[in-house]
Amino acid sequence: MLFVLGDWRFRTDPAENARGNVPYLCTCQSCRNFLAAVETLPGETRDFFRRLGLDIRCPTEALVSGPLGPDGCCDYRVWYDFSGELLRAPGDKAPYPAAPGLRVAFCRRMPPTAGDVQMDAFLHLPFVLDEPWED
Repeated sequence: MLFVLGDWRFRTDPAENARGNVPYLCTCQSCRNFLAAVETLPGETRDFFRRLGLDIRCPTEALVSGPLGPDGCCDYRVWYDFSGELLRAPGDKAPYPAAPGLRVAFCRRMPPTAGDVQMDAFLHLPFVLDEPWED
């Protein structure tokens, strides 16, 4: 199936991707928060992942970038590997605003590991755990 997101173009099989979802098992605080906070995202944002056959709770890796902000949120860069072919990217490789609170960019995996395409997802998520933030 062909996906067009602004100047980004790629092909993937959502059904094949859905078979490859593996639960994310990291137990550090930022990853536990990521898994809890994505449950608060609007349906439109979660639907973007479903259309690709990806489970938002099953990334390849999730990284928090920086400290907790004054708004009680933190910025995450999360990537998802999946089978497919990246056909075109914008010259500046700028992330595309895919859904509320979500920007995405893509690259070819070199060499392919879990998938041929890597999607970088950039999310600004609330800190929702019932414990103090650890710097």
